[in-house]
Amino acid sequence: MVRDVDYERAARLWSQYVGQQGTDEFMWYATTTSIHEAVEEYLNSLPEDWLEDAPEDLGYMMTAYIERDVLTSQHRRV
Repeated sequence: MVRDVDYERAARLWSQYVGQQGTDEFMWYATTTSIHEAVEEYLNSLPEDWLEDAPEDLGYMMTAYIERDVLTSQHRRV
């Protein structure tokens, strides 16, 4: 299921906080296969001053961004 979020905003936040790294590479470096846990680990690794200025829903938006990318990739393979 694709979450009902503003994916343009999610893409901007991804670019701002993750950069050019794709979602597949992001998950490859994660120590878990759970998208939610991978995002949580990543956010916990960010400098505190970055998180102070981050929107409250950053984790939710990053998770939705990855989930949508995964679902889109799966759909293209079918």
